[in-house]
Amino acid sequence: MRIPILTYHSLNTRGTDYDSNDHDALEVDLTLLKENGFRVERLTTLVDAFNRRQADDFEGEKVCAITFDDGVTHDFVDFYHPDRGLLKSFARILAEATDSSRVGWEKVPATSFVIVSPGARDILDVQCIAGRNQWHHHWWEEAIRVAHFDIGNHSWDHTHPVLPDVAQRDQIRGNFFCIDNREDAHHQILDAEAFLARKIGGLRSRLFAYPYGDVPDYLRDEFFPEHENQFEAAFATGGDYWSEHSNRWAIPRFVFGEDWKTPEEFLQILEGKGGRRGAQETDNIKKNRATAAPERTPSKTNVFSPDEARTSASDHKGRDSHDAQLSSSEHTSGPTGAPKKDYPPFFIVGCVRSGTTLLRDLLKQQPNLYCPEETHLFRWPHPFGSGDFTHIQQHNETLKAHRQIDGVAEGEYRELLEQATSRRMLQDGYARLFFEAKGVSGGRWFDKTPQNIYGMLLLSAVYPDAKFVHIVRHPLNVVTSLKAGKVMAKHSLQGGINTWLEAVSIANQFAVAWPERIHTMTYEALTADPQGTLTALLAFLDEPVDETRWQLDGIHPEKNRYQNVLTEAEVKAVKAQLGSLMSPFGYA
Repeated sequence: MRIPILTYHSLNTRGTDYDSNDHDALEVDLTLLKENGFRVERLTTLVDAFNRRQADDFEGEKVCAITFDDGVTHDFVDFYHPDRGLLKSFARILAEATDSSRVGWEKVPATSFVIVSPGARDILDVQCIAGRNQWHHHWWEEAIRVAHFDIGNHSWDHTHPVLPDVAQRDQIRGNFFCIDNREDAHHQILDAEAFLARKIGGLRSRLFAYPYGDVPDYLRDEFFPEHENQFEAAFATGGDYWSEHSNRWAIPRFVFGEDWKTPEEFLQILEGKGGRRGAQETDNIKKNRATAAPERTPSKTNVFSPDEARTSASDHKGRDSHDAQLSSSEHTSGPTGAPKKDYPPFFIVGCVRSGTTLLRDLLKQQPNLYCPEETHLFRWPHPFGSGDFTHIQQHNETLKAHRQIDGVAEGEYRELLEQATSRRMLQDGYARLFFEAKGVSGGRWFDKTPQNIYGMLLLSAVYPDAKFVHIVRHPLNVVTSLKAGKVMAKHSLQGGINTWLEAVSIANQFAVAWPERIHTMTYEALTADPQGTLTALLAFLDEPVDETRWQLDGIHPEKNRYQNVLTEAEVKAVKAQLGSLMSPFGYA
């Protein structure tokens, strides 16, 4: 039995071709696996079979496993590349590869081996990906529960060369062969496992992957056998197949970009012709290299060089240029009193009384984000420039009060309204007046008008780069608030039901058409875990997180007031009409 274990790095997006972008390669490779009769098996399942000496259960089957190294958020969350636009995460690519009509492809599992230390990830994020907050751990549990991921241990800090300090006694960086004693092994492996246990508990995989593929004799022959009650297996690289002859504590893997670079070479691996050398031989080669140069020289650029010689010098040069541009463009301000043009706006939408105001106020705590009061520029059905639209803008008392809060003078706004020839011109002009009134020097504006959900199609057309944040709250609590007339005029029970129904239906349809442009979240998740929920949202928005800015003490979990307000018959009526829309959000 010879099983290929395939490894990709989500951080490798330096090009747009198969050989220069791991995301493109994974998508192509999954198609080839399907066409050639392979199925992707969960790595933990294979480990269990091998450890119980039942690997022959898979004899005659074409199986493989997929692993991702380093644990960048790109494993799970789509992200925006300044040159290539929105790129699919590994999780999305795996989800799109599922096929309910094909046995073994109902889901496509993977194992993500993560660098565990929060401090190391923070530094790597700044040094390697221009401080985009794409190296956090808040996605781990969700990935396990939603995307058929396993999370494995890729060491405490990878002994990465850009780190000022590493968990190794002699501060040797850039190779893992130096982890050859009990103390260093404890810091790099056991401390990492303890952190994983605190964050995801029993959901962790109990698998380890050696940084750089470096396998010290001490770890393979002594440490891991002594700790087999804590670990199931350890994975190297080596460009070879996993078989009954493989050492449990140094199982070889194939690494994209190192062991194959073309679809043709990938097919060679699938045909059983791709093994270059065993892991032991690879270890010897690497040990010789490490003896001659025990510490890899840190790059002065923002380039993360993934495990063991992933890119050539020319490739590094291209990525250096990209990251330099990224870093400079994201941290410079525009002219005084003007929103920074490089930041596309985003729009918070949802059914009224769903927590949009709370979400806005929390996001405004971040130093780059600014939001005026509700503008309502896209919720009205009247054509722009029509008498009805203009009358509303000039005479609606709520809108006038909002402008007063924003510091925008009525005379200035009326002049803008007369000069504007489109809703976008009016919205952009209002943002400029808002920035000027607040004395803001550059930044990213966003709009929080819940009823803009009725204008999402128009918004998406006039702001093609904009993203949307859809917040959902349990309809029983929304209906309760609307029926009581809190903030808004009182609704009938049916009116409250339809208000939630229409808003959520519109957002759901938008999510089907443009899933990459909308982030859906729940009020309950926001109030139960505000920091984790906000961090995931900001990753979607490609915004860095300043965790020192969060003021979250006043946030409390949902109180479910409907239990004391609605009758049993009213609760049944809500559930009867909204049940099919409620269940995907976990609402019973």
